Amino acid sequence: MNVRPHVFVINWPGVSENARVIESALLARCTVLNTDPVADGLGWVQQPPDAFYAARWNKALELLDGNVLGIICADVTCRSWDRLLARAKQAFAAMPNLAIYAPNVSYSYWIASPTQLHSVGDGLFEVPITDGMCWFLRSDLVSEIGPVDLSLNTLGWGIDLVAPALAAINGWQVVRDYRVSVEHPQSCGYNQAQANHEASVYLNRFQPYVQEKVRELRERGHQLRLNSLAEPHERRSIRR
Repeated sequence: MNVRPHVFVINWPGVSENARVIESALLARCTVLNTDPVADGLGWVQQPPDAFYAARWNKALELLDGNVLGIICADVTCRSWDRLLARAKQAFAAMPNLAIYAPNVSYSYWIASPTQLHSVGDGLFEVPITDGMCWFLRSDLVSEIGPVDLSLNTLGWGIDLVAPALAAINGWQVVRDYRVSVEHPQSCGYNQAQANHEASVYLNRFQPYVQEKVRELRERGHQLRLNSLAEPHERRSIRR
C-alpha cells in the first residue's frame, strides 16, 4: 500500500503553540483546524469558536487528500511526532487489513495491558477500542463512517466507537502501538453528561448490527480495563 497520510491537528485557544510544534514536526501533509481567534498559520483552516470534535471531524472528511486520515488533538504531546508518523505509515504499508492505528496514550479510559492482547507485530497489539484524540484511519473506513449530523452530536463522542465496530464488521484490524506513547491531560473542557447523551443519540442512527458490535467491543474494552488495573503497573507497557 502506498500510504498517503493527511494529518489534521485540532486546535483551540490555549494550545496553539503545541499545534505549531506538531505541524512543524510532521513531514506529511498537515492541516490545522483552528478556533483560536488570535492564532493563525500558513494553511490553517479557521472554524467557528463553537466547533467541537464532530465539526472538526466533518471538516477533515471534507478536506481529506490522502488514503489515511490522521487526527491529533493539540493538547496531546509526543517526544517524537516524526517517529509516530513513521510507525503509522509502516503499519499501514505492512498490514493490508489495518483500519485504525493509534499510539499508546498515557491517560485514557481504554487502557489495556499488552499481556491481555494479541500481538500482530513489533510493539503492535490488536485492541477492541482506541482513542480518537490521536489516531490514523484508512480512508475507506472514514467514508463508511461519514460525517456527523451536528444537530444530534456536536461534541463528537461515539465516533471512536463506530469506527472500530465498522472495522470489525469489515474484517479489518485495529491496533495500538506500545512502542510509541503520547501524553494527554486528565481533564476536558466540555460537559461529559451532554457528550454521553449525544453519543447515545448518534449511535442509535446506525443499523442494529453496528450497534450490537459497538456493545460487544465496549464490553471487551471494559473487561480489558478491569484486568489491566488489576495488574502491576510495570506490566501495562512493553520495553521500548
